[in-house]
Order: sequence, then structure tokens, then C-alpha cells
Amino acid sequence: MFSALSLLYFAAASYAEAARRLKRPQLASSFLLHDHPRFGSECTRVLQHARSVRSGQDSAAVIEEIRRVIEPVDVAGLSNCTRRNWYPVDPQDLLHAAHKLDASREQIIQMLVRCGFSASAPCRD
Repeated sequence: MFSALSLLYFAAASYAEAARRLKRPQLASSFLLHDHPRFGSECTRVLQHARSVRSGQDSAAVIEEIRRVIEPVDVAGLSNCTRRNWYPVDPQDLLHAAHKLDASREQIIQMLVRCGFSASAPCRD
């Protein structure tokens, strides 16, 4: 449960950081996306639900809720269950989530280069 709950933080932080680096602060204008039209209220609701977990079935339901809540702001591949709680820095995650940041693929690539990713590193589809 702790690992799943931590995804709320990492989703908000990675989204906010990417928005700021893309010079789109309006996408993440509050701490940990508290004022985000969808994420903020959904995050509060799922945290309240997590406090009432009493069984493995309850826990599984909350984990699924968390995955649904983070999906609109997940720019780091946190929803990828096959990673089994290992989340490498992979620019492909950001490229695939460009639409969540109102950005084009080219804008994401430019941001990555500005932030120190090698321009010669392949960005595969």
C-alpha cells in the first residue's frame, strides 16, 4: 500500500517538474497539484479511502484507484505495472505522455536536450 500511495507523490512531482521545464507553469500551479482540476480532488478522495483499508481486497481496490487517479498526470511511466515498482529514467515515458503536458514530441525532445539528455541518444517510438 505504501508503494502505491507514494505513486501519488511521484506522479504529481514529475508532472509539475516537466510542466515547469516546458515553461507551462499553469499546468502545475499548486504544490503537488493540489489545485489540479482532476488530480487534486481525486487524490484527496483516494487518500481518505486508503485510511479505511481493512483487508487485502480493500487494499487492491485502493491500488487500482491510485493507478486511475495518477493516469492523467503520469509522465514517468508510473502506471506501468510490468516495472514492478522499478522506475528508471526513460525519456520514452515523457515522449509518450507529451499530450498530457500540451506539448509536441519535438518540444519534449528540445526540453530533454536542454536538461542534459544527449541529442545523439535515440528517441525510439
